[in-house]
Amino acid sequence: AIEMNHTADVTISGNTGHMIGFPGEEVLIAGTMVPAAIAATGSVDRATIRGNTFDEIAGRCMSFDGITNSEIATNVCGDGLFNAMLIRGSANRITDNRFTGMNTARRDQPEWLRTGIYLAGGASGNTVTGNEIGGYGMARYCVGGPQGVMEANTVKNNACVDASSIARLES
Repeated sequence: AIEMNHTADVTISGNTGHMIGFPGEEVLIAGTMVPAAIAATGSVDRATIRGNTFDEIAGRCMSFDGITNSEIATNVCGDGLFNAMLIRGSANRITDNRFTGMNTARRDQPEWLRTGIYLAGGASGNTVTGNEIGGYGMARYCVGGPQGVMEANTVKNNACVDASSIARLES
């Protein structure tokens, strides 16, 4: 729906989208094209992606390849065919996002489609904290990546459940 390519100092906020990547039977899984509500390719620096809401995505919620020094916060995505986010980049803050109903395709492989927030090879210095991730396999495959990547990033305090939604209790 929204794509950034070789840019800097971009703000994407307050957008909504529904039924992105449909018709779903035309989604290309074997190649590099997986529909996303927000995507970045190439060199993207100092982007602010905040307060966007998307649902019914025939792909993943967000895909960031080559993003640095950016903030991805308070976004809401629901009912995604695959995972919530793929990120390859450095020094990004991924906080307080809410992803529900992820992996409706019930994929167990490949890892880059099943893991809620997937830190791809080369991801380093990112902070992934305070995110809520729900859906098929999300309790087990909440935040992950290839060997060595998890140690190169800060991942803490993310709430992950095998459910379509995460309920909050108000006191």
